[in-house]
Amino acid sequence: MSRCLCDRSIDHVVLERGEVAHTWRTERWDSLRLLTPNWQSRLPGFSYNGDDPDGYRTVAEVIEFIASYAKAVSAPVLTHTTVTSVRRT
Repeated sequence: MSRCLCDRSIDHVVLERGEVAHTWRTERWDSLRLLTPNWQSRLPGFSYNGDDPDGYRTVAEVIEFIASYAKAVSAPVLTHTTVTSVRRT
């Protein structure tokens, strides 16, 4: 979503209660692998570029993929931010 908003020059911010990919870092088993093959797991304008397209990413690889994506699209992420309410201004 952030990439699409950036593409349209819409000001926004991404709030993350921990680091980027927080739930992947803290709420997943280390042994977990994605159920979809690497070639199928992609984000807008950002796809798998490794040497095992038919493999399945580990948790560490998913974390790296998400963090790399946030950096590549220059997502305006505020980390360590707890959201307690949201209102329209």
